[in-house]
Amino acid sequence: MSKKMKAAILDGFHQDFHWEDDVEIADPRANEIQVKIVSCGLCHTERAEQVNLWGLGLPFPIVLGHEGAGKVVQVGPGVTKFKVGDKVAMSTPWCGTCAACSSGQQWACEHVDDLEIRGVDYYGTPGPLSRNGKPVYTFFNQSALAEYSTIHINNCTKLPDDFDLRIAGPLGCGFRTGAGSIYNVVKPKLNDWVIITGTGAVGFGALWTAKAMGAKVVMVDILQNRLDIAMELGADAALNSKGMTADEMGEALNDITGGGAQGMAECTGQGICYKGGMKALKMGGRCASVAFINELNFEYFTTECQDCKNVQFIRMGNVEGDTIIPIMAELYKRGMFPFDKLIKFYHFTELEQAMEDAHTGVTIKPVLLWDMD
Repeated sequence: MSKKMKAAILDGFHQDFHWEDDVEIADPRANEIQVKIVSCGLCHTERAEQVNLWGLGLPFPIVLGHEGAGKVVQVGPGVTKFKVGDKVAMSTPWCGTCAACSSGQQWACEHVDDLEIRGVDYYGTPGPLSRNGKPVYTFFNQSALAEYSTIHINNCTKLPDDFDLRIAGPLGCGFRTGAGSIYNVVKPKLNDWVIITGTGAVGFGALWTAKAMGAKVVMVDILQNRLDIAMELGADAALNSKGMTADEMGEALNDITGGGAQGMAECTGQGICYKGGMKALKMGGRCASVAFINELNFEYFTTECQDCKNVQFIRMGNVEGDTIIPIMAELYKRGMFPFDKLIKFYHFTELEQAMEDAHTGVTIKPVLLWDMD
């Protein structure tokens, strides 16, 4: 069985999204649930895929959206993890059978490319969406730019019954990535200094997680208004690095931290931020490389920035969604993860405007809603 719904379709690279109300969505099969979408966060990924920035290739037509949240309205045969009425946050897929998944490293799933960007579902088919009898491909196996999502249970994490679904979507990607990079990679100790470069959702997720773990945090960016927000929301120090060389940035960070930091999360993908932060990282320190970076050169092994320093490249925070999403939800309830302060709501049909506002920095975290009341 299936039903028709509204969804935002992308027919090719460098094209606009168009909303259609006749997209067919199939009922859930074994190990699947159907979710009525309440909210969907937007990050850099949707625009990057729209313009083929990363050259990853997508099948078309496709429905994007990878930070969905909503309420379970159907469960497939044999599903016990969820029941109708449960609130869920939707995140990245993982097969559950490869070596990485079997060892508890679901974020490193060997089949993630097929499940995320090739439009293939867990059954090896194009997925639950179609229009006029032809497949419409899914993204992240969720395609949350729609009214409903039929999704595998591996993609979903149950939220507390009293959690506000209007703000829940962004927990599935950006905030998860930043939080996980600190929680599972940098692992700061009490009173350690952590450098965080970048004040987007990923950087703020890293900030609040580091603070919750007892660390001191210096935020780095070239946008003073973002740094002011970071100071208001928990940062111990802030550095406006506009116009600085990597050496100057390193010197300033060493001064701020009193001789260097024990940890770092690089959330910009800019080589100068990478090198400037690493110059202030103590020997034995850990750097979580979170953002895409195209090229980075170190000239001298011992005098530049990589001698006896650990760098780990991050995917989805290098942490399971079922681990970090409940932690973020609990910290939010305690007032320690105030991510709602960064959110601006848009109606789903304002998708293009929300993406533009995120791209230009007008909005830190746009979230789409079906019901604006």
